[in-house]
Amino acid sequence: MFNLTRYYSIASLICIIIAAAILGAFNRHQSIESLMRMAEDRNAAVTRVFGNALWPHFSPLLKPDSASRPIDPNNPEIARLRQRIVALMKDTSAVKVKIYNMDGLTVFSTEAKQIGENKHTNEGFLSAAQGRLASELTHRNQFSAFDRVLESRDLLSTYIPFIPENSNQVEGVFELYTDITPFLAKVKRTQWLVTLAVVGVLSLLYSLLYLVVHRAKLIISEQEAKLKSSMARIEEDNLLLDQRVNERTIELQELNRALQGEIAERERAEEGLRLSAKVFENTVEGVIITDTEGNILAVNRAFTHVTGYALEDVLQKKPRILKSGRHDALFYNDMWSSLKESGQWVGEIWNKRKNGEIYPERLTIGVVRDSAGGVGHYVGVFSDITDIKRSRERLDFLAHHDLLTNLPNRLLFNHRLKHSIELAERNNLQLAVIFIDLDHFKNVNDTLGHDLGDELLKRVATDLGTHVRKSDTLARIGGDEFVLLLDDIEAPRYAGYIAEKFLELLTRSMMVSGYEIIISASIGVSFYPTDGGDVTTLVKNADTAMYHAKTHGRNSYHFYAPEMSEYARERVQLEALLRRSIERGELALQYQAQVDTVTGRLVGAEALVCWNSPELGAVSPDRFIPIAEDIGFISILGEWVLRSACQQIKEWDEAGLCLPCVSVNLSVKQLEHGDIVDIVTRVLNETGLSNLRLEIEVTESAIVKSDRALDFLNGLHALGVKLAVDDFGTGYSSLSYLRNLPVQKLKIDRSFITDVTAEPSREAIVRAIIALATALGLNTIAEGVETDAEAQFLQQEGCRHVQGYLYGRPLSTDQFFSRWGTL
Repeated sequence: MFNLTRYYSIASLICIIIAAAILGAFNRHQSIESLMRMAEDRNAAVTRVFGNALWPHFSPLLKPDSASRPIDPNNPEIARLRQRIVALMKDTSAVKVKIYNMDGLTVFSTEAKQIGENKHTNEGFLSAAQGRLASELTHRNQFSAFDRVLESRDLLSTYIPFIPENSNQVEGVFELYTDITPFLAKVKRTQWLVTLAVVGVLSLLYSLLYLVVHRAKLIISEQEAKLKSSMARIEEDNLLLDQRVNERTIELQELNRALQGEIAERERAEEGLRLSAKVFENTVEGVIITDTEGNILAVNRAFTHVTGYALEDVLQKKPRILKSGRHDALFYNDMWSSLKESGQWVGEIWNKRKNGEIYPERLTIGVVRDSAGGVGHYVGVFSDITDIKRSRERLDFLAHHDLLTNLPNRLLFNHRLKHSIELAERNNLQLAVIFIDLDHFKNVNDTLGHDLGDELLKRVATDLGTHVRKSDTLARIGGDEFVLLLDDIEAPRYAGYIAEKFLELLTRSMMVSGYEIIISASIGVSFYPTDGGDVTTLVKNADTAMYHAKTHGRNSYHFYAPEMSEYARERVQLEALLRRSIERGELALQYQAQVDTVTGRLVGAEALVCWNSPELGAVSPDRFIPIAEDIGFISILGEWVLRSACQQIKEWDEAGLCLPCVSVNLSVKQLEHGDIVDIVTRVLNETGLSNLRLEIEVTESAIVKSDRALDFLNGLHALGVKLAVDDFGTGYSSLSYLRNLPVQKLKIDRSFITDVTAEPSREAIVRAIIALATALGLNTIAEGVETDAEAQFLQQEGCRHVQGYLYGRPLSTDQFFSRWGTL
């Protein structure tokens, strides 16, 4: 219950305290304001009296020209003036007088040490200088008065403008300090009396109100008790009334539930009928209802949409109106047998539309029983699955064919090959698998783009397809890999004939998207049953034979032989080991000296890569370099050789061996790599080797085979790198192309140097090469020099620089330094 008396007492006490504090503070503020006004008026009056009495004595101090003269506080005139002022102010509340000229300079003060101070920024001075009084109430713990030091005083400082009687301008400012401590003490006592009076009055008022509140509380309590008694009686009456209402409500609810049940049952039946009718009309499946005799009683809109027949076209007719003629009597007998045995038939059936078009549908026929359990009706529900069958056929085609060429893919080829093997085994037949791989197809993609490469593959697929029988299967099983299954061949020579036809076909010039393209292929052939009795073995052996053809010159075909598998296994192992050779530190460079035969000095060295595999032992460069080119490893290998050689030259520089130039070989695959110029630039920058000390050797065949070789050589020439034609004279030696190359040196192949002094034909060739180089302004160097006679002959013919066993075999880094570093 809310305690009115308690909360009233607390609230009243708080209000009394707040009211007393506010009234006391207001009274104190008003008293101090009144006191300050009185003190200001009195100070102004005192100042006027003071000014009238002493004006002749201090007016000279206020003249404008006095500001420029220093004021002496010990001036006898100022001392006499101070005595007169003290005498006038004696027995008054004034405790200090200061006089300022209009510049704010203190020209007089009863405290001598303050004379000369400038108060031109003081707000009180500025106000008085404009003709307005200004006062400030302050409390000082100590204050110097006329004749003593005052302790803890409340002072009123008043700035008073002095205006002579015969003038209306302010000529000086008086500052008068008045001691108002006694007055403030009276104000404080008065404040306490007022506060006590307020508290007393409010306390009396509180007492009266408390009595009123207490009486009100008693009255409220009595009324509350009466209200509770009335509420209790009302609650008892309500309970009796609720009990009677509940009993009646239960009776009505039971009656209502029974009625609602009947209504709901009827509504459900009606809704079921409406829903069934709506489903029947709007379902996407066609629906047909017949009686026990098969006469059509009803069809829905989907039936009409699929078949083209409206209800009036088929009413009381037999479903055979839809018969397509594709199914025999046995099919329909099985259908009716299923209906009789299980009451249902589900399957696919071909029917005919009104326009005569035959279409497939998924049909479900069900028996509807009557109340006696007998057959009342037949209901058929069907869907037109024409699009589904087309999609299935398309998906099946996509799953078993190459999307680019529309040829069978590996999955379909393997399936047909397996079927052919089973047929050949039963009938003692022979078949062949021909594996075709396009040579250098990657170059087409890299140079002309994948779109043109795709067009080329489609053209190849079309051309190959024109030379195979309908009973054979031509498939594309990889990027540029095709495979042909020849069924029932009489002899292996037929497979050879087809392989030759393919080679002839593929080496012809083709126009693809405006480009003339000439390609070739490597082909391998395996036979059943001699080369394998299952799909995997036959395809693998044909692939092995193809690989053998590719590694033996390309543009040829080979029949599989068992020894090829061993070669293929060795090659696979070599490829895997070669890819890891750099990271495993198995590669090293050897250097063969290049010497000036006249001076005997070292003019350079050729860097030669060697591979010492823990598994294979020492592997010849002639063996692993072609493999590196085939598997795309040559770019990585070439960059490693280039960087290692350049780093080694810098290390030899620091060790005291200054090699003028190092030669590094560049293969055709590296030339075809689009960033060879960037690679050389990057290596030179990273190693710090001068471009003039690097020589790139490129074979004649590499230059001729690569369409972009000239562009890359020009790029390397622009870097300042030296360029040399390696193995010159062994390939396509031609003045027409040689004069366009940005090279500085021709390297005469060792095949011309061996026994050059014993065979006149070789002498003639070497002389011709040297003469050609001289005519073109090129240097020459001969490789493979092994005898003094060969070196002397070359020197006489003008070829001073040579390399060969006469001056040393290729040496390791340490051996080369030991041999040439001390010279």
